[in-house]
Amino acid sequence: ESALSAPRARRTPRARKAERELGRIEEELRRLVGEGATGLSQAFRIYNGIEAARRLDSFDRLRLHRALLGAVKERADAASLKVLTRTLRSFSRSSFPSKVVAMKSLLGGKFPLKRSERVKILSDLARGKDMKTFIWSVRLLGDSKWPEAVDALIGLLSELQRSGRKGFVRASIVGTELYRVLGNRVRQNASSSEVKRAWEKLGRKVPGKPDYAPRLGGSGRTVSFFGDVISPLSVFAIDHSTSMRQKATLGRTGRGTVVLGKNDKDRVREPKVVIVKRELVRMIGALREEYKFNILCYNAKVFPWRTLRLHAATTSNKNSARKFVTEFEVNRGTNIYDTMKVAFAIPEAETIYLLSDGCPSVGGRQPAIEKLTRAENYLRGIRIVTYGFTPEGRGSFDEAFMKRLAKENWGWYRRLNK
Repeated sequence: ESALSAPRARRTPRARKAERELGRIEEELRRLVGEGATGLSQAFRIYNGIEAARRLDSFDRLRLHRALLGAVKERADAASLKVLTRTLRSFSRSSFPSKVVAMKSLLGGKFPLKRSERVKILSDLARGKDMKTFIWSVRLLGDSKWPEAVDALIGLLSELQRSGRKGFVRASIVGTELYRVLGNRVRQNASSSEVKRAWEKLGRKVPGKPDYAPRLGGSGRTVSFFGDVISPLSVFAIDHSTSMRQKATLGRTGRGTVVLGKNDKDRVREPKVVIVKRELVRMIGALREEYKFNILCYNAKVFPWRTLRLHAATTSNKNSARKFVTEFEVNRGTNIYDTMKVAFAIPEAETIYLLSDGCPSVGGRQPAIEKLTRAENYLRGIRIVTYGFTPEGRGSFDEAFMKRLAKENWGWYRRLNK
């Protein structure tokens, strides 16, 4: 924890020795991959061992992950391709880190595979039982922005929706990924046939800058938070700093804004904390039994609603969560750094919804938060959706930071106020 929370100070002799050792491992991984198939297999075993041991902090493990991925992408021989294929087919928990490297390499590797073959590999992996592999398959299909990948996601969505409640959680994740790629040309909870029609209207071309203005509705019952159909595996991280007492007016229709009133008379100035609490309480009440969630309220410190795991949306849990949200008081400070650290400590989380109205004032600042997020998310693949109240009077808010944090983690940003 100290390695994650403290900025790196001047290098002591011990730290310099650790840096040299890290550099040696990094070069060893690159060298092994460069030797061909046998070396690649050995590099994957070493890397899996490093991840399992957890002797290095997240930042150093990310560095090795990137070094290994860069080297793997340079392989172009058939023998190395066989190693990658064998790694992708692995069902072992211990080999999952190298499996993620192999999956990521499909998007930019030099090995001899056609685009359609790479899409098929990811699509087949998405149909397996392992949820972590499913999430990475969906994320990477979306990242590719290949027309064939969008077709594959639509086909997967169709299969999952046909399976009913059994496929609800995965269908929700796929539908949201299609929304990320195509924007509000499709609704987040649209049927596969609706998405397919929208995709054809786009000429099977992915928009360069998707419009994320919310569009609720579509098939099924909607559980939403400020215009977003929420993930069934959600963590809500909500700012309760003193500036949240200031009043704001929710925004009109438009790019990246939210509509919560049809007429101007519906749009009144209220304390931001009142607006957010009301929306949270409404959302919690709409949760169904398929959902799991947790809530983090934060100011200078982080206050989880429950233990650091996802909790089923039972009646008692929903009542408890509503009470927690309603009674929580604002206080000084905005500690996004520790909030994100706690959010990433929650197993099963698929999406983090982060809401704030100010710049980080406690813990790490913006660069440190982004660095932490990269270090915590390179194997998790958690989507981050961000929300912000820009100042209507006193205060400051780094909207560009919130946009980057979302965009770099498979999400989008919404400005909530006028």
